[in-house]
Amino acid sequence: MAESRSLQLLFQLADAQKLLVEHVAHRLTALGYSGVTSGALGFLGQLDCGPNHASEIARRLGVSRQMVAKTVTEMEHKGWLEQVPDPHLRNRKLIRFTAAGEQLMSNARATLAELDQQLDREFGSGWTAALADNLSALKASLTETGSD
Repeated sequence: MAESRSLQLLFQLADAQKLLVEHVAHRLTALGYSGVTSGALGFLGQLDCGPNHASEIARRLGVSRQMVAKTVTEMEHKGWLEQVPDPHLRNRKLIRFTAAGEQLMSNARATLAELDQQLDREFGSGWTAALADNLSALKASLTETGSD
């Protein structure tokens, strides 16, 4: 069987993503947010800062509009999202962050910024930026390879 560093990378990236999201969820829970899960953060992280439509979110996440509607309803109950009529398309609703949802995401970003600093102290100044740059280059290379 052929050995593959790319296979190792695939598993390491998946594990790292899981651990990063769990770190943020744990920190937000410690700050008093209840019901913050990895799945909730993954969903919220896909939303644009402005208004969103369920069909766009579903397309980005690769899930059904029904799943998006269910998740949005759950997040409305938590006070993080709201749905309002779209003034331009009467049969659609806009999904947007509430003030509490914006604060949640602000705290999530602050937690990640703190983690950047921690990792740079542990592995050397600029380590996090270099890793992000390398992963961006990998993504670009794979995107180009996939279009051949």
